[in-house]
Amino acid sequence: MLLRQAEFTVYHRRKKCLRRVFLFEEVIIFSKTNHSSSGPDTYVYKTSIKVCCAGILMLCNRYLSAV
Repeated sequence: MLLRQAEFTVYHRRKKCLRRVFLFEEVIIFSKTNHSSSGPDTYVYKTSIKVCCAGILMLCNRYLSAV
């Protein structure tokens, strides 16, 4: 289940790129957004991290229960 999603800026070797991050219950997915004038935006997978490895499960659960 998707919990949150947001867009952020990445700076890499003087180049600025936008990335979208999707927070699911068990994984965080980082993707690149491809904007299209002829249809909906598409997302290209870049990398992912398991939530248990990221060490944010407890913090996320506390935040979601407060909302």
